[in-house]
Amino acid sequence: MRTLITIEEIIKFCLVSLLCISLILWFKSASAERASLVFDPDTGTVLHAKNVKLKSFPASLTKLMTLYLLFEALESKHINLEDKVVVSADAERQPRSRLGLKKGWQITIEEILLALIVKSANDAAVVAAEQLAGNESDFVIMMNSRAATLGMSDTWFGNATGLPDRRQITTAFDIAILTQKLMIHYSRHYPFLLKKSFNYRGRIFERQNSFVRSYDNINKLKTGFTCQAGYNLVASVEYDRRRLVGVLLGARSVGQRNAAMTKLFDRAISRRHIDQPALSLGNLGSTTGQGFDGALNKKAIADSCIVGVAPDKYDQITGWGLLIGVDKTAELSLNLATNTIRWFPKLLKESKPAAIPYMRKVLLYRSYLTGLNAAEAVDACRHMRNRGYHCVAEDPETLGIRIKEGRIALQQAQDLISDKSTGL
Repeated sequence: MRTLITIEEIIKFCLVSLLCISLILWFKSASAERASLVFDPDTGTVLHAKNVKLKSFPASLTKLMTLYLLFEALESKHINLEDKVVVSADAERQPRSRLGLKKGWQITIEEILLALIVKSANDAAVVAAEQLAGNESDFVIMMNSRAATLGMSDTWFGNATGLPDRRQITTAFDIAILTQKLMIHYSRHYPFLLKKSFNYRGRIFERQNSFVRSYDNINKLKTGFTCQAGYNLVASVEYDRRRLVGVLLGARSVGQRNAAMTKLFDRAISRRHIDQPALSLGNLGSTTGQGFDGALNKKAIADSCIVGVAPDKYDQITGWGLLIGVDKTAELSLNLATNTIRWFPKLLKESKPAAIPYMRKVLLYRSYLTGLNAAEAVDACRHMRNRGYHCVAEDPETLGIRIKEGRIALQQAQDLISDKSTGL
């Protein structure tokens, strides 16, 4: 039997392995987004198109329509930049990303615009909706009406913020149309989209610029993130007195999103015959092969997501709890709890599995069996320990503290993601 390997074979194996690794890395880079589009907003010239009709969640790209309607109201003199608006209770209740507005505070229209652009503030978006339409529900009707007028045939808005809503969908093509109209129809207000910071009530808010390698004049016009949407981006770049806009939907991380957008601009700018392309925004939507009506992805796209028991479900956790382990994901934690019930069906038949998060530099999950009374919890824990299983019985007060810690941990984790993506 031959057991020796020659130096030549080792070198050949290494070269093949390196080639495979390179191909894998190239494929991951090439597939960094689900849909993308690069175009010249002044001429409608399309320089790149990938899956432009693929249904996607817009996340905070929704706020581009909120901005469009604000600019429209400014042009019609319905509102003025100096107008002061009173913050409502609904606006105060909005989750991050937000300014931290409180009911009864005042904020100007100009500050609302800057909060939407720089901070992607959800509370400011709701204030804008209420100012223009009286309430957010009626504002959504305005949003969808304007989307239809602009030709955004594959878009439906469900709120003014872009916060998760299973019905709220769009495509890269529709976002490109909206961005072009925003820049052309309201060019006088376009400089707002390039603002890097603003001051509200003595606090400075700054827009993050996380492009690792980019052009000096690249601008993130709007970002968006949810677990189901992935990392979305609309960006612009100016070169040789030209403007290009890129739309990217569904990247897995901030790094992938920024690298992919930079690569798209590189390729678009390097094209020689930029003045005579095969496509324009006007005919792209109906061009065969440049996009398709793909199924809406309902699973998490982003690499880093917050999963587990939703905060509004914690109130359903009652009684005594058995702490039986800790894991790095909610799924693994819930699996442990569910399997433990199967292993001890008589002792735990009345219990319910739960995964309650907590923060230790990273988000972790405590695995619980809940819904027991004191006698059931103590008896079950004693039997489990006798069988060599870890178990700690916790009374309702202690479990309540764990739930409170879980809410805080989720908020901390959401804040970390929000800081990386410049807003939801």
